Amino acid sequence: MNNDNFMPMFEIELQAGVTGRRGATGDTGPQGPQGIQGIQGEQGETGIQGVQGEKGDTGNGIASIVQTTVSHDSGGTNVWTVTQTNGTTGTFEVMNGEKGDTGDKGDPGNLNFATFEVDEDDGILYIDKPDDMSDIDFDINEDGELEVIL
Repeated sequence: MNNDNFMPMFEIELQAGVTGRRGATGDTGPQGPQGIQGIQGEQGETGIQGVQGEKGDTGNGIASIVQTTVSHDSGGTNVWTVTQTNGTTGTFEVMNGEKGDTGDKGDPGNLNFATFEVDEDDGILYIDKPDDMSDIDFDINEDGELEVIL
């Protein structure tokens, strides 16, 4: 059969109909691979300074540290009391070390004594001093006080 002479017998015209209801959302598919890192953007400008915060509560400091128990004994315990500015107190102990051995006898010291005497009759100050104190002198100032003159 040859279709060259075929003639349609009827025509069909199609018109768009009313859109139907949206169907239910399907399941989420699997996550795809992570993309490549983008380039770093420029740093933004510094923002303005914020407002000052409220004043905080008064802190607690140390008002005093006083030794309240004294021991001079070898291995003895000394007690110190710490008073804080809020009025609370606490103590801590410090132990003395053990007494050590007696050291060697030292060389004799150089004792320089000056003797002062005021004459009762004339009120003059007399000073007797050893020769190794010859570079030191004494005097009574106008207020009646003893002065050392170097």
